[in-house]
Amino acid sequence: MPFNSMLLSGGRRIFILDALTVEDLALAYNVEAEVASKFPGITTRSGDLIMLTLGAVDFVASVSGGYAIDADGLHDEALFKLTMTTGCQLFGKGGKGGKGGNGFWEPEPPGSDQSSAGSSGGNGGEAIRYGCPTEIDGTGLISKGYGAGGGGGGGATAGNAHGGGGGGGGMPLGALGSGGSGAQGAGVAGDAATISALGAGGAAGGANAGAGGDGGDDTPTTQQVGANGLQVGGAAGTDGDAIHTQTFSHTAGGGITITGTVV
Repeated sequence: MPFNSMLLSGGRRIFILDALTVEDLALAYNVEAEVASKFPGITTRSGDLIMLTLGAVDFVASVSGGYAIDADGLHDEALFKLTMTTGCQLFGKGGKGGKGGNGFWEPEPPGSDQSSAGSSGGNGGEAIRYGCPTEIDGTGLISKGYGAGGGGGGGATAGNAHGGGGGGGGMPLGALGSGGSGAQGAGVAGDAATISALGAGGAAGGANAGAGGDGGDDTPTTQQVGANGLQVGGAAGTDGDAIHTQTFSHTAGGGITITGTVV
C-alpha cells in the first residue's frame, strides 16, 4: 500500500501517514500538520481514522516542554491509531541540569558572602499528547522524560570563593547544567544524559560550595537536589507524564509498556 494514502471505507476517510523508521532524538511530530502537508486542502473531521506506524528505533521529544508526537490538532471525534514496531521506544525529553551557584566575596568592609544559590533542575517532558480517542498497538515502550538534578549552591569566605557544581541532565538526553564561577574554584559542569542513562552532577569548586545533583532515570534512584554550599542548592526537576490524554479515551495493547503516568 502506498505511503500517505487516503482511502474511503463505507464513507469513512482513512489517512495512512508515512511510517517513521529513522531514529529521531529531537522529534516534534504534529499529526494534524502532517495530514495538512501530505493532503493539501484537507483537515480532519468527525469519523476520520488517522494511522501512523513507528519503526523499531528510538524517538525522543525535541524539548522537555513539548511532545514527541502531538495529536492535539486532530478533530476530537476522529480516531488516531498508533502502531509500534517491536523495539520502538518513544520518550518525553529529560530535563536540563540546574546551574551551579556562583561564589563571590564582597571585600568592601566589613566583607560579606555575595554568592548565589544553585538553580533548579529542569522538569522532564511527555512522550505523546492526544487530540481524539487513541488506540496504540504493537510492541514498544512509551516513557516519560525524567527530571534533572539541581545545581549546587555557591559560597565564599574572604579569599575563598567557590562555585557550585552543575546538575546532571535527566534521562533521556537532558542537557547538562553548567558549573558556577568562583575566583578560587569554579564548579564543574554536570553531565548530559544519554538515551539510556542519567547525567551525573558536577563537583563543587571548593569547600564553600555544593556539588550538583544527579539527574533522574528509570532506576529506583530519583533525581537529586543540588547540595548546599554556604548558599542553598537548587531543587531537583520533576518527571513528566508518559501520555497526556486530555480526557480522550485511551487503549493500549498488551505489547505496549508505559513508564510514567497517563493523565
